[in-house]
Amino acid sequence: MPKVSVIVTTYNRKEYLTETIQSILNQTYQDFELIVVDNYSNYDFKALIESFHSDKITAFQNYNNGIIAVNRNIGISHAKGEYVAFCDDDDIWIYSKLEIQLNKITTCRADLVSSNLFIFEGSIENIKIRTENRKLKGLNDLLLLNQVYTSTVVTKNSKELFFPEDIQLLAIEDYGLWINLMNFGYKFEFIDEALVYYRKAPNSAHVENYINKHIKFIYLYSNFLKQSNKPIQKLWLILLIAIQIIKYVGKNVLSYIDKKWHSNIFNI
Repeated sequence: MPKVSVIVTTYNRKEYLTETIQSILNQTYQDFELIVVDNYSNYDFKALIESFHSDKITAFQNYNNGIIAVNRNIGISHAKGEYVAFCDDDDIWIYSKLEIQLNKITTCRADLVSSNLFIFEGSIENIKIRTENRKLKGLNDLLLLNQVYTSTVVTKNSKELFFPEDIQLLAIEDYGLWINLMNFGYKFEFIDEALVYYRKAPNSAHVENYINKHIKFIYLYSNFLKQSNKPIQKLWLILLIAIQIIKYVGKNVLSYIDKKWHSNIFNI
């Protein structure tokens, strides 16, 4: 059995996917399987997978109806590894990512390890920023701000490892999973190195769906509030919900004022 199962979900990104897969196959740590789940792309996906000539790769195709979590969960259901790693189909790993993270898991007895990343545009030489995330102090810290990027994660495989398939959580389903795992008792660790090149792409689901992020956060926090039996945590969640409501209302008021101002300018 492989030590790690790497899961990549993909759709219509042949060139990006090629780079992603190659960066995974080039890892210094080689005790892994690579599971690629395709949402029936409009090119010959199977031929692309076969072109790598690697027995590490297992490929599946499944319609996810726009919910990426569905295909991530299909990948998890086929995972044989003790640990599971994720990578989006347009991101690129540094060559020693798995080795560094598995060493961290061993030395710290961690259940989940994430890292910082480089955000690039076009080619990986065009780095726009290096994230400055930090180790989470606890669940309330995670609830305040999600500092765990999916493509940087290596985590223990268990029955709790399941992305929410709720369409209301589209683009933040990973955040919902991290909250569930930490609440379940997973020990989170962090590596203050950029182990992943994250591609800034205008057509990514993250960009398209994050426009209504405040509504999604309110929904997520409200669901967790119903499950919580800790008074202090409930107060914290109520505060976070209130903050998101204020941000949502404020953003829409400013948008309305801006539209009215431009309308009046053109009517003069």
